[in-house]
Amino acid sequence: MLRQMPRQRPRPGRSAIAITAAAAAAAAFLPALATGASAQVPARLATASLASRVLRSAATPLLLINGDRFTLTTTRAGGTAAAFAAHDSDPIWTLRLGQATYYIPAEAIPYLGRGLDPSLFDLQALQRLESGGRLPVSISYEGATPAIPGITITRASGGIAAGYLTAASAKLFGAALARQFAAGHASGGYGAAGLFAGVNIGLAGTTVTTPVRPQFPMHTLTVTASNEFGKPDSGDEVLLINADNPGKFGDPNEVFNVFYHGSAKYSVPAGHYWALAGFFGLLKNTVSERMVLLPQFTVSGADSRVHISATSANSLVTIKTPRPATLDTSNWTILRTSGNHELAGSGAIQFFGPLWISPTKTKPTVGSLQSITGGELLSPSKSPPYAYNLTFTGPQGIVPAQHFVATPASLATVHELMWSGGGATQGFLLSIGGSIYQNSAAFAAGIKVPGTEVQYFSGGKSYFWESQFGTENGAGQSDTPHVLLAGQNLTEDWNEYPLHPQPDVQLMHGSLADDFAQLPSAFRTGNEIWFVPNPFSDNDIQFGHFGEAFYTGGYQIQQNGKKVASGGWNGYARAKLSAQPSVVKFSLNTTQQPSPLSTLSPSTDTVWTMHTAAAPHAVVPASWDCANLEFNPTQHCSVPPMLTLNYVVSGLGLNGVAPAGPQAIAVSVGHIQLSQSSAITSAKAQVSWDGGLFWEPATVTRTGAGQYRVSFTPPAGVNVTLRFTAADAAGGSISETITDAYAVGPAA
Repeated sequence: MLRQMPRQRPRPGRSAIAITAAAAAAAAFLPALATGASAQVPARLATASLASRVLRSAATPLLLINGDRFTLTTTRAGGTAAAFAAHDSDPIWTLRLGQATYYIPAEAIPYLGRGLDPSLFDLQALQRLESGGRLPVSISYEGATPAIPGITITRASGGIAAGYLTAASAKLFGAALARQFAAGHASGGYGAAGLFAGVNIGLAGTTVTTPVRPQFPMHTLTVTASNEFGKPDSGDEVLLINADNPGKFGDPNEVFNVFYHGSAKYSVPAGHYWALAGFFGLLKNTVSERMVLLPQFTVSGADSRVHISATSANSLVTIKTPRPATLDTSNWTILRTSGNHELAGSGAIQFFGPLWISPTKTKPTVGSLQSITGGELLSPSKSPPYAYNLTFTGPQGIVPAQHFVATPASLATVHELMWSGGGATQGFLLSIGGSIYQNSAAFAAGIKVPGTEVQYFSGGKSYFWESQFGTENGAGQSDTPHVLLAGQNLTEDWNEYPLHPQPDVQLMHGSLADDFAQLPSAFRTGNEIWFVPNPFSDNDIQFGHFGEAFYTGGYQIQQNGKKVASGGWNGYARAKLSAQPSVVKFSLNTTQQPSPLSTLSPSTDTVWTMHTAAAPHAVVPASWDCANLEFNPTQHCSVPPMLTLNYVVSGLGLNGVAPAGPQAIAVSVGHIQLSQSSAITSAKAQVSWDGGLFWEPATVTRTGAGQYRVSFTPPAGVNVTLRFTAADAAGGSISETITDAYAVGPAA
């Protein structure tokens, strides 16, 4: 979709916000390895995912050259769910080839290998080479040093220049790229003039390589196309994948093409192929899209031809829901296996406007296919806010008509409660997911917080869901991938104060747990210990929330009273220990960047102690990943008994204020998952009304195993700073201080 085209938002008063606004359109293609290996996520992909989780607390979204910023959830089954920051509702094509995954904005596709190197969209390379919010680039050019919008040149000589883009300057390049794409789309020709005249841009620090494959005799394939009016199409895009073995034809420079005066030409080896084309148009001033799938055709002779007609996409995606709702975004995924049953590719599109799909009636004779359709639907503007997040899996072998009905019995209901201590502000609540094989993205519409919303989800053991709540500056919470069953009626508490460090959790079971391996918040590999708690998380353990704030802080690790590591906190800490059994103390202090959500609980100081020893034969389940020195995932690790705390303040309002008078805080003390639990033996608490300058004792009453009630009566109108300390029978302990944990209202 062109940036200049109008887009329609069906809920007045819920404006889009910049941060974490996800893609309006996405397409993903996952060819299997040409070597014949199984179509699993390669180890290097899992490594990148692990490293990003280790660094999650300090990481900023990845930056593309057009200004798009995004975070990504990837399942080992091959599905992806992307949450985009500052995305301007353009299509994103995703291509996974072997061990590389590419996110390519639609306007960049015509210039791949002709001005833009695919390395600019390589996720692993971006994770490795982006630093300090900068995207480093290398430019080859002819003649004088070029002046390219958004790119700062740091040095240039002999036709090679080095430079970088920032999140702000990349928007300038993106605007220039969009203008050039719009002109090319209108004319049907994407020439090398303008932005890419004599210029090629790549990601600095990468090497452009030519894919190695057997030398096949090549044939000319002409793909002809007609638009929705029956005229020869110009300017729309098509992707071609070999259905026998994607390794025969599957480089990002060659699989994409654009129609010009009704045709696009490829040079390919003989064999079976499938193709996917997208046609954009305007329908009563609303952008529409037609996705056409050719599930299988054969290239055998010296010259072959196939035709794609936009009018064959004649099934409009519609979803009927129990309550009145408008389809806001629709998502369609096609999974295509090859002749040897590997994943030959998968494609998806998510779109704001009307989306038309081409149904099929004949199953492929080489491999198979399956389609998955999803959608986000929003309540009418004058209704209390609610939303539907739905997915429907089609039959094997064909693409069905795209008309679906969500019945009450098929849905899970989640009542979303959103806290904000900084008064009324604009926030967002974003949900992504569906089938683990699905490729999807989502859009975060603005919502007033403090506030509430009801979300309905397709229930089922084969679907996963993941949500995020926050504000424009990035503060907020994310939950952990989880399953929702049809008929469930749950409540989810977002940013419920006090905020403090919390561990990662594993909420999945069975094979789904292996698809979403989690990282223990403390683990030991050999003689190296790691700590990876999540600062400024809230207290919703049912959904496994973890904080998403920007913050500063520091840590220290001691072994038997001797400091062995310290430094600024960037999401993880690790230290080399001696082999003997010992007592380890880990201290973490953090201060959150100011935002409406951080007015309360702005800083924390937590100290853990635990006994640890080398466990050379320890192995964690496949549903968990530890890390070695190189950030490679491993199950050969042990998990020490790190203590956890969870707080519930009685009577706390969504504004973070509890009524004046006697206070009661329920505190749960436990251990992180996989660790050896022991009985909690003691607990005590102190409170302060002046940020910790003077302290008052609080009454702590044991209410059950690891369960306590903290009681005290503060003055009216103060902020409560809380300190809680607990110990277990194994000699472990936790001491946590939360400054201005929550507020107390004025006297009645």
